Amino acid sequence: MRPEGRRLFGREAEIAMLDQLVARIPEQGGALVLRGDPGIGKTALLAVASAAASSKGVCVLRAAGAQSEIGLAFAGLHQLLRPVLTLLDRLPEPQRAALPAAFGALDVPAPDPFMIALAALNLLACAAERTPLLLVVDEAQWLDTPTARALAFIARRVDAEPIAGLLALRNGVVSTIDGAELPELRLGGLADEAAGELVDASAGDLAPGLRRRVLQIAAGNPLALLELPEALRLEAARIDGISPGTVSLTSRLEHAFAQQVSGLPAQTRDLLLLAAVDERASAAELLAAASLLRGAEVPLDASAPAERAGLASIVGGSIIFRHPLVRSAIYQSAGAGRRRRAHAALAAVLTDEPDRRLWHAAESTAGPDESVAREVELLSARLARRGAIGMAIAAARRAAVLSADSSLRCSRLLRAADLAVETGESDLVRRLVREAEQLNPDGEQRARLTWLRSTFPDCVHGDQGQTPRR
Repeated sequence: MRPEGRRLFGREAEIAMLDQLVARIPEQGGALVLRGDPGIGKTALLAVASAAASSKGVCVLRAAGAQSEIGLAFAGLHQLLRPVLTLLDRLPEPQRAALPAAFGALDVPAPDPFMIALAALNLLACAAERTPLLLVVDEAQWLDTPTARALAFIARRVDAEPIAGLLALRNGVVSTIDGAELPELRLGGLADEAAGELVDASAGDLAPGLRRRVLQIAAGNPLALLELPEALRLEAARIDGISPGTVSLTSRLEHAFAQQVSGLPAQTRDLLLLAAVDERASAAELLAAASLLRGAEVPLDASAPAERAGLASIVGGSIIFRHPLVRSAIYQSAGAGRRRRAHAALAAVLTDEPDRRLWHAAESTAGPDESVAREVELLSARLARRGAIGMAIAAARRAAVLSADSSLRCSRLLRAADLAVETGESDLVRRLVREAEQLNPDGEQRARLTWLRSTFPDCVHGDQGQTPRR
């Protein structure tokens, strides 16, 4: 059985390990930690194990950590034990009163944490006398600390009981459970073949070029492989484009990859946003720009919390994100105003690199500005001469967005379309042509539109990764 009837591609070895764990529960208990990045498939594997346990007559007790409850003592333990609290009268005193006191059901001081953990273990053992148990805890990194300590205590002592525990932990988040030294199953990205099979099964209508882009950006992350096709389709509908090197994300992807950032210090969040805004920026440039944003000097060790969280690291004098979607999630979740301020700060410090300075100045401009648009149009031409066609297209599109005059906007959209023809991006050409057609083109512009439309049959339709045939 699989969650929602969907096959888990590329997880055969992991599923076999979980099946063995479940099959052994009546004779031998144990615990296993599933550890991996957001979206890597921890929840899906927990669902597989739960279904396997239920099919074998094993009772499944579930809990899930939540950041909103991380400060509520024993909230997670109460969630897990609630179905078996009717067995409390089988516990000896003072264990019988320990759990109600911990959960606030008795108006007495909470007893010693050891007594609470021991009471929870013995309560589970009583329940397991009737039916073997599988304890499934998702998002365990967000459990309140007292619950995490109690579960670590329990997980180290269930070997002799018909009880197994499965706990899912996210990479880069410190948890009390880490100290229990439990066996771990580390989940990496899917292999190329499995990733391709998952994309084909969930989004079989993807054009070959877009399919390649999904596989490249997702880097084997199953959630990204499922969500990116829709995200990139939404992105494709935007004429203004987004920051080069980032992609539009669905809300689910954004939440999964940006969630850890919210708990970092403010200066660390600023550094990460600036790195997301400009992947070429050196650590020195990022620190200077962050100091401008903060109004005070930001030290190099401001990046340390991001490194400890596994989000990014300093390599060769630059901040490198662990997964490409971390960069996109940070950029998207920042909001338009904060992104503009980050671009403006980088523009202020890049005095020796006029083209990069200009790009950031353009991105920091909120409304139409013909003087900036004209400069960005010239930047597009320079980039095209240097062979940086993708950046040249982005600059031409940005110049169009900044244009106050509809005729100039039309011309700049057509320039972007001309460049897109060179790269074989026929879908982008069509969108740019449709946008330009709405701007009352003059005679020369209509002639260019006619020519651009005539190139469609000469392009490999729907394949953004190939060049047009001449």
